[in-house]
Amino acid sequence: LPPPAEPTAAPEVPLQPAGPRLLFSTAEGLWSIAQDGSGLTHLSPEFWQRDLAGALQPDGDLLALLTSSGDQVHGLTLKLVSLSSGQVVKSIPLTTPDTEPALDATPGDDSFEAVRAIMMDRRFAWSPDGSKLAFIGVLDGPDAEVYLYDLDSDMTRRVSDDDAQDFQVSWSPQGGHLFYLEAYAFGTGAGFAMAGAWAATGDGTNPEFLFDPPGSGEELLGWRDENTAVLASWSAVCGMFNLRLFNLVSGSTLTMEDDCFGSAAVSPPVGDTPGAVLFSTPQGVYFLPANGQETYRLDERLAHDVRWLDDGYVFVIPYIETYWETTTPNADWFEAAPATAEDVAEFGLIWAWTNRGGEMP
Repeated sequence: LPPPAEPTAAPEVPLQPAGPRLLFSTAEGLWSIAQDGSGLTHLSPEFWQRDLAGALQPDGDLLALLTSSGDQVHGLTLKLVSLSSGQVVKSIPLTTPDTEPALDATPGDDSFEAVRAIMMDRRFAWSPDGSKLAFIGVLDGPDAEVYLYDLDSDMTRRVSDDDAQDFQVSWSPQGGHLFYLEAYAFGTGAGFAMAGAWAATGDGTNPEFLFDPPGSGEELLGWRDENTAVLASWSAVCGMFNLRLFNLVSGSTLTMEDDCFGSAAVSPPVGDTPGAVLFSTPQGVYFLPANGQETYRLDERLAHDVRWLDDGYVFVIPYIETYWETTTPNADWFEAAPATAEDVAEFGLIWAWTNRGGEMP
C-alpha cells in the first residue's frame, strides 16, 4: 500500500486591504469588497437583517450577523465576523435544545414568541466604544432576555430577568444606559401585547422598569442626549402617536405630538449640545431645536417622510402646485441655510428639501 498522504494545512485567508469596505447582499449571502474594488470576501451564505449599519462594530473590524439552520426559526446563532479576513471569530448560540421551539410551534406559543423577539429589528446593539455587544437570546428559558457579551473578557452575562419577551435593545450615546422593550406576545399584525420599557446601566447591571407603553407597540426613534430618549407609541388605528422625550433618570416626559404623526428624525447630540427633532404631521413639518423645549412649524404642507442625514435633515413633500412656484419652506432656518439646486429634486409630484450643509438651528 502507498504511504498515507501527508496532511495539508488549511490555506490561510489573506488579510484584505485596510480602510472602508462596501457591504452588499446577493442571493448567495453577504459580501464585502474594498473601496478600490479588490479583496472581494464572502462573509455569510445567508443574510436577511435590514439594519446592516447597526451590525458594524464602532471603529472596529467586526460585523454582527444572525444566522439560522435555514428556516430563520431554528439554530439561531449570533456570529461575529472579521471584515478583514472574512472569518468567524465568535459564535454564540441564541437558543438551547430546551428553549428552541418545536417544529409545529406557531405564533402565540411561548417558545415561538421568544424566537420572534430575537428576529425583531435591533436584535443586537454595539456599545458606543465597540467593546460590548448587547443581544436578545433564549439561553435560560422560557422567555427572551437581554444578554451582554464583553469582547475584552470574552464573557457573556444575562442582563434582564423578567417574565415576558424582551426585544429591541439600544445604547445611549455615551453608553451609560441600555434601553430595551418587553412584550407578552407580538400578535399577527394588529400590534403587540406590550409589557413595559426597561433600562439597565451600561455594564449590564441594575435593570429598572421605566413605564408601561400606552399603545400596542413602542419605538425608540433616537437619543436627544445621554439620558433622554425620543419615543413614540403605535396603534393599529393611528400608526405612530405620542411622540415624546423621556428622561431615563428623572422619569420626566415632554410631549411633542400626542396625536397621530407620520415620521420623525433625531439628530445625534454633539458634545453638550442635545440633538434636535424633526417630525411630520397632517398639519405640516415641525421642529424642536437642539436647546429648545417648544416645537414650531417649518412648513404647513403634508410631508411624506422626514429623516436625518449625516450633515442635515431632509423631508419629502407631495408637490401639487405649478413647477417652481413653491419650493422654499416658510422658515428662517431654511432662508439662512438655503438648499442648493442639487438638494431640491423633483420626482413626479414629489419634492425633497434638505438643509444639508447648513447651520443647525
